[in-house]
Amino acid sequence: VIELTKLTFDCLNDNNDKVVGNAIRTSGHISLLMFQHYNLQQQDTSSTKEEWDGCKFYLELMNVLSFKVTTAVTEATGKGENQHTWKQRSIIRKHGWGSCASLGLLLHCRIVVEQQEMLLQAVKDAILSLVLCLHHVDTVNDKVVLAAASALSSIPSPIWTCISSGSSGIVGSALTSCISGLFAASSPQQQQEQQKKKNKLQRLHEELYKLLKQLLKIVTIYDVCCVLKEDTITKSMLEYLYDWMIMESQQHSSFSSNDDHLDASAFEVFALALQRKDIADALEDRENNIDLQQKFASRALERYRREQESHHIVIATTPSTTTNEEASIAAIRLEDNDKSDDEEEYDEL
Repeated sequence: VIELTKLTFDCLNDNNDKVVGNAIRTSGHISLLMFQHYNLQQQDTSSTKEEWDGCKFYLELMNVLSFKVTTAVTEATGKGENQHTWKQRSIIRKHGWGSCASLGLLLHCRIVVEQQEMLLQAVKDAILSLVLCLHHVDTVNDKVVLAAASALSSIPSPIWTCISSGSSGIVGSALTSCISGLFAASSPQQQQEQQKKKNKLQRLHEELYKLLKQLLKIVTIYDVCCVLKEDTITKSMLEYLYDWMIMESQQHSSFSSNDDHLDASAFEVFALALQRKDIADALEDRENNIDLQQKFASRALERYRREQESHHIVIATTPSTTTNEEASIAAIRLEDNDKSDDEEEYDEL
């Protein structure tokens, strides 16, 4: 298996474009076998150990595939060299398409979690290259965008958790692309376009909704702030997102499984982010944004109460290191259940 993996990697630099395309597709499947189902630490052949460095190979493969995806986006947006012929551009597009699919398989491998310190940056770069495809959904080829969306939506939760730590902004960037793409699809012009490409667009929207739901389960205030500071994000988009979150939470209101519903924290982070001064300054219509902030805050309160009633739990107080905004939400969570005046609750928030 190791030898076959090495040969596949060597073919990525072949002079024949068809060989490269086949190697790209093969690399994802064989690497999934290599790094997911084959335990490198249990190899007994000493000669193989001396020649094989699984982490190094995985790192190089991720970088090569990420580069091909980025190249496809650069070519599609017209920011690359304009000297390519039609045939060359077609090859770049096909290689980008295949690389998106292979990255989706590579990001399933357990080696990402086991060796995250060494591989984390390469994984982040790979995910950013896939997000870049969504960011340019209007110019990048439909097949490339769909493959990128499918790869992102299928990334396991532990890997999203790994890359979301710190201030990388990756989750915020992915969330921005999801919101923008889905909102644009709801416009009358896009509705007409959907009739022409019904199957492709329907699949793309399904993958984007899956990705959006996954991101909202791990999103932080920092990620939301990154979204709200984007010039492309409008109040109409945020209202579209809010309405979708309401609909999604109503469809899965039993709280029986964390995998099937959006919990209160998804609404809470937006409420907290919208009341920050730097965000208020970045957004144009302050009065309307206050109204939107209250919507998210009210829904967060309602969800927390329903979760408490469902699980019969008492939410612990927040650590002393929390911000004033976070403490305000925590105070409302712990508020006496006898309090019924919504206006007073809004004031405390």
